[in-house]
Amino acid sequence: MQTSSSPGRLSWLTLVLTLLVAMPLARAAGDGDGDGDGEEEEQPSAGRAATAVFVLTEGGVQSGVAAQVERALEGALKANAKLAVKDKDKLLAAFAGEVPEDAVGAARSQVEAGLRLLDLGRPADAVPKLEAGIVQLEKVLGFVKKQELADAQLALGVARARAGATDAAVREFARLLTWRPAQSFDVKRYGAEHLPLYQQTAESIPNAMRGSLEIKSKPAGAQAFVNGRFVGVTPVTAEGLVAGHHYVTLKLAGYRPAVVKAHVDQRFQETTDVTLSQSEKYLLVAQSLDKAKAGLGSADAVPGMLDLRAFLFIDMVVFARVKPAAAAKQYQVDAFVYDLRSKKRLGAVTSEAFAPVAAKKPMTSLSTALFTGVRYDGQVDAPKVVDKKKKKKGSILGKWWLWAGVGAVVAGGVVIAVVATGDEGSSCVSGSDCIEIVF
Repeated sequence: MQTSSSPGRLSWLTLVLTLLVAMPLARAAGDGDGDGDGEEEEQPSAGRAATAVFVLTEGGVQSGVAAQVERALEGALKANAKLAVKDKDKLLAAFAGEVPEDAVGAARSQVEAGLRLLDLGRPADAVPKLEAGIVQLEKVLGFVKKQELADAQLALGVARARAGATDAAVREFARLLTWRPAQSFDVKRYGAEHLPLYQQTAESIPNAMRGSLEIKSKPAGAQAFVNGRFVGVTPVTAEGLVAGHHYVTLKLAGYRPAVVKAHVDQRFQETTDVTLSQSEKYLLVAQSLDKAKAGLGSADAVPGMLDLRAFLFIDMVVFARVKPAAAAKQYQVDAFVYDLRSKKRLGAVTSEAFAPVAAKKPMTSLSTALFTGVRYDGQVDAPKVVDKKKKKKGSILGKWWLWAGVGAVVAGGVVIAVVATGDEGSSCVSGSDCIEIVF
């Protein structure tokens, strides 16, 4: 028996099936591994204590080890719902006036103009605006979320598709999915017309040619991320990257965050070498850290610690002092948390020995122990007042048991005098029979 379906029903079934197939692309945008550089994971500050982590070293501990510890400890503290762990390098850049606000604003304006033209049904006019905005966003990517760039690239692909440039749209989608494979297609905004094209492009990415990228920095020892995924401490090589453009983020304490666009070629290994720029105000922070290091462990926050609040506008500070452990190539961390509002030390713990590449577990345990029983509101519990004054004792002459005993003696025909002997000595009259009670 033959059956037939109307064209309208087939089109709806096709659309539904397409949406079901595209479900993986409709999840939240991100790099997909939950191991990002923090730019996509800004924590809301409302109701949380703004906190920064500073790693100090002793005994010749290398900067690479410190970077591993810092990343692991910051990641562990971000799991604490009462803390807003801040990127201190971005805070320092803001304090030093190093955030390129004009350039960021110009880039966003270009993208917004392109989006408005796209919404007005003028995709051909939207293309140059979006192109210009993307170029400008790439230049300030260290100070904006990468999601902004991904959204702009998606919009450019849609604009090209709507303008009839299908091949150019595929190239734009591929450029986006190369570094952002989990980027969602915004069906609510752009409709489902070009979703199949996006889906087809996404399906081709896993089969694309791959290569590696060598990442260096001056100075060395910076945390390196590729597309938001941590790959190690410089110098380091990132393997298995899809051929095309990727974004490398480098973070080193005291230096401006750097994000560079790097190309990966399947035929040979590319190298990206970045010279980091030290923050102009870092000397102030370095001097404060030297003073703070000398006061670690004290019950009260020393002036060097309090300076950090003036520079970075934070409520709490966590210091992690990394030192060599007894076993070779292993380390321990002495951690301290100070509240810069109450100026008090809230906690102090020492970690178990660990290898730098396995710092995540011990730093998770350390962060939990460090904040056990800690208040987050900057208030200090008032000490319990204990009345040390001795209660005044009533006169022993008023005790019932004393007179009961005296009565028994009197009943026996003995006349006595009852006296009390205190600090001033006995009051018994000379020549009298007395019962002397000392109290």
